[in-house]
Amino acid sequence: MWPLKRKPIVDADTAQWHVDNFAWLVATFGRNAAFAESVLVLPKPGFFPADGQEGHTKALHILERVKHYCGMEDWPVELVPDHNPAADRSSTISVAMPVHGKHALGTFSVKGNAVQISYVPALLAHPERLIATFAHELAHYLLATAPTSPPCEDDEHEFLTDLTAAYLGFGVFMANSVFEFEAIHDGPMQGGATDALDTCRSKTSCSRPPCSSRSRSSIRALPINA
Repeated sequence: MWPLKRKPIVDADTAQWHVDNFAWLVATFGRNAAFAESVLVLPKPGFFPADGQEGHTKALHILERVKHYCGMEDWPVELVPDHNPAADRSSTISVAMPVHGKHALGTFSVKGNAVQISYVPALLAHPERLIATFAHELAHYLLATAPTSPPCEDDEHEFLTDLTAAYLGFGVFMANSVFEFEAIHDGPMQGGATDALDTCRSKTSCSRPPCSSRSRSSIRALPINA
């Protein structure tokens, strides 16, 4: 028998946090029947076929595919490129868990009943990062429709958004982004990346690591609160 005892991946409190909040996601958006029809979205051929699009048209195409896998095809979204000069230097950095901020690689906003998602055009050269960004912002969209409050604390909402992106089927994309961020900033490539511009939350990935869960093929569309 191997003499070393295997350590748990996360501590008991973090594991319970995942269980409680994931159970809330399942109960709130679709329940078991829809969740059973889910698909795990992977960065492999067949999931995001390219049709030769370029520029913003390519971004729109990718967003529609992400919405499809999230079961949110009919949810209206205005996609806008963010040409902030500082954020646009992001071609060499990892998205990891994209969050709201001055130079965020992706943002979600609601004005009345209109939903807008922004993205940094430099991400078009890194489709996996763009997909992770869109999954994260669509997770914000989904959570904005929740009729009940989640079990997590208010200051853990971004952690919940990360978990929701995994619930939507994009756990592998999110985890890969975190791994890339850690490799750049903590591994042999340290110092070779541009400033993260407040868009990467490596501490989040350590504290509440996203699980590679399955998504639902459709979710219950609830109205955005004006």
